[in-house]
Amino acid sequence: YMGSVGPRQAKEIGAALAGRSVLTVRNGETTASFYETIVRFATEQNRIKLRINLKAATAARLVFDPRLLRSAEIVGYE
Repeated sequence: YMGSVGPRQAKEIGAALAGRSVLTVRNGETTASFYETIVRFATEQNRIKLRINLKAATAARLVFDPRLLRSAEIVGYE
């Protein structure tokens, strides 16, 4: 869990974990760059939104249950 770290710190943590099967979770406002964070919790209109970065999850060799993906906003998928 990375908490509310800033974009620079998130990028450094992501680089240190590159190639490892580690689920990274972060909360805070959405920024233009998602970096290597796989799961992010963001608050919009007083509601918590779940965002999953499939590109980062694939790089970490992680797979999510489709039921979880249906309730999340998918980002980083190309």
